[in-house]
Amino acid sequence: MARRLANGGHEVSVYTWSDRPADEDRGVRIVATPRRGMIRGPFEMRRRLARDLSAGALDIVEAPESSAHVLPGGFGTVVRMHGSHHFWCKTLDQRVKPMRIVLEQVGIRSAHGLCAVSRFAAELTRDVMRLGRRDIDVLYNPIDTEMFQPRPESVVRNRIVFAGSITEKKGVRELCQSLSRVRRVIPDAELHIAGRDQPGTRGHPSFRKQILESLDGPTRERVRFLGPLPLEDTAALMATAAVCAFPSYMETMGMVIAEAMACGRPVVTTVRGPGPEVLGAEGGCGYLAEPTSPEDIADKMVRVLSEPEKAEEMGRRGRRRAEELFSAKGCLARNVEFYERHAYRA
Repeated sequence: MARRLANGGHEVSVYTWSDRPADEDRGVRIVATPRRGMIRGPFEMRRRLARDLSAGALDIVEAPESSAHVLPGGFGTVVRMHGSHHFWCKTLDQRVKPMRIVLEQVGIRSAHGLCAVSRFAAELTRDVMRLGRRDIDVLYNPIDTEMFQPRPESVVRNRIVFAGSITEKKGVRELCQSLSRVRRVIPDAELHIAGRDQPGTRGHPSFRKQILESLDGPTRERVRFLGPLPLEDTAALMATAAVCAFPSYMETMGMVIAEAMACGRPVVTTVRGPGPEVLGAEGGCGYLAEPTSPEDIADKMVRVLSEPEKAEEMGRRGRRRAEELFSAKGCLARNVEFYERHAYRA
């Protein structure tokens, strides 16, 4: 979005903690502030942002919840809710860290404008942070619909594709376990997984290895872990899928769902959180599954793979939905309008 804004004639800067000199990334100015420790660093960043706002160097400054406490507050400051500590403690029962709770409350309550990357994230955060009737705009994360686009000639029959971190909350284990059930109906089904491996559960050093150890031999041979891929390669991989599957326990939006839809592929995703909001009506662009149930995931994938003509129609509907709701071009105007409402006023 920063690059799109810059291409549209806006001056865009990214402020970050770094000892490197100022730089530029495709029209976006990178402003580095030296690291000064956990207390002094945020204080100096807050002071710098306040100075640049009052001097007219900035009209608006945005931060996610985790950095909201560095905002000076008032006109010219907005917080974009990507998934706060409040959000994850509520949805995944994470251990509460009191200082993070306090910093998020301070930053969010002092900001002039609030937005969230999904309606689900907005309303859950409103509830858990007790924000009352305060306005929270819904501004979906934008995707590159030029990079993520249909490639009909690339589709591989009965290939299932997952992209994302190899962690428990992404539902990767259940997805892999579902493959044995899928293969009872479709013997040549295969699963391709792109993403960075993370530590497993119960102290296991690799979740990928932990998953593979839990699978039977024939199923293990049909699972391909590809490791982390560049974005361009991920887009190309998604375009080869007969079905893309993302049975995450929880997301704030789930950009991969929108990216797979932009590739014109049917999707099986989570019934939880914003899954229904992003995918749309059940059976329109794909199906919703309970992420903790390999049986339900398998059933939904078999339904897609068994009806290729219906699957292609789902993919076409998904492409149209992605262009309408999630394309960077379409999101640009909505973001600019939001910024204009909350711009700095002396």
